[in-house]
Amino acid sequence: PDGFKGKSYYIDFPLMRMIVLDSNIIQWPYAVFQHLIWLKKTLKETTQPWTVVMFHHGVNPVREGRSHLLMEYLFKPILEKYGVDLVLQGHDHAYSRITTKKKGNITSPVFIISSASPKNYRNGFDPIHDRLGSNLALYQSIQITKKSLAYQASFFDGTLYDDLRIERSSDGNKKIIDNAKYWEELFLFDHFDKNEKGRNKRNKYLQKINERKSRLRIKQLN
Repeated sequence: PDGFKGKSYYIDFPLMRMIVLDSNIIQWPYAVFQHLIWLKKTLKETTQPWTVVMFHHGVNPVREGRSHLLMEYLFKPILEKYGVDLVLQGHDHAYSRITTKKKGNITSPVFIISSASPKNYRNGFDPIHDRLGSNLALYQSIQITKKSLAYQASFFDGTLYDDLRIERSSDGNKKIIDNAKYWEELFLFDHFDKNEKGRNKRNKYLQKINERKSRLRIKQLN
């Protein structure tokens, strides 16, 4: 974007355009305006079959009590409008995967928040998150063909924690195959103070975990 050379950019790989936004500098009107113009242009002009966008601040944060209004209400609609396939995010030191819902079907963009840092935060439990996790150090891999984009999140020993594939049919429609739909979620966050206030927070966190597990079981049965 004008005035932000080397900060936000794109790279064309075989079959994929990777767009990187420095969301740390998208805080003031001029930066927001320039990035909105540039992002629309960059998405509209690409001829690559797949588009992946990466930035730091999540459009729907997974850390409890956190929000980022600029990314959610200004940038997320553009990512949806121009058919972005995968969005990689960080900042919250927890794990989340959100798929876009249209008329009861799941489609792209797929929004990922992940971290490999020893630092971790307590996650929230908004139902918008299809898959969650806390205190997990994960890395991501992406494999692309002309007709599919495969995404996996793994622990450092290679054990999978998340696994999905986006398939594109000959008419251009996309289908999400969620291979991790029935996998257990891991909530390993346990950094609570050892006083009464900390114990109360821990109990509320465990209660929310159990409530989410119950909702997911009912959803899977349906």
